[in-house]
Amino acid sequence: YNAYTALQAYQQNINSISNNIANTSTNGYKSTKVNFDDLIYTQMEQSNNLMQGHGVKAGSIQTNYGQGLFVNTTSANDFAIVGEGFFAALNKGQIEYTRDGSFSVSMSQDKAFLVRNDGSYVLDKNQKPIELTKQDDQWDIDSAKDKIGIFRFNNPEALIKSSNTSFIPSASSGNVSLANEDSYLLVQSCLEQSNVELGPQMVALIEGQKAFSLNSRVLQTADQIEEIINNLR
Repeated sequence: YNAYTALQAYQQNINSISNNIANTSTNGYKSTKVNFDDLIYTQMEQSNNLMQGHGVKAGSIQTNYGQGLFVNTTSANDFAIVGEGFFAALNKGQIEYTRDGSFSVSMSQDKAFLVRNDGSYVLDKNQKPIELTKQDDQWDIDSAKDKIGIFRFNNPEALIKSSNTSFIPSASSGNVSLANEDSYLLVQSCLEQSNVELGPQMVALIEGQKAFSLNSRVLQTADQIEEIINNLR
């Protein structure tokens, strides 16, 4: 049973690490880590304090909000947050929060809006879609920069991932509020890259695969022992 629970836990761990590696080049991606928890313990004998464990489980999935590296781009539609905070975007009626500042222009009913690559509307400081105006026959992205809202949470570790780069609030994350202007710097023509460090992730993947293989062999050995016992009857 210990090996069986370990297989389930390490499978989730491998899935998390694999997703991190797959998003090494995803702008604004924040890596995740699976925390392991012990299952229930029982006292082996009444005469001593020795405890017998009953396996392990994958507990909380922790998101690393450490800042990724920055890369300059040639697009005025790209933005990066230096410091704390998230962009807000309206996606199918739900407000999501992200560090991915790769934006574009979308037309809707003869109006132009600043949107993310998935079509969701980038929101201003009042959580309203940002409508663009024209200047010299070009969309005025520079003026839109001053409208972009940067938001914060008291407990961002409790945010729930809705996609690889988007988060939604939870009961534990606290209420959303505008970030203090002294706590961040909004940089145009720049993007924040993924904060995944490929080397440590590859090491963790190898460790997870080895642990999974070891527990698999434990299960196979247990099956062989039970088969031998059944044949002796």
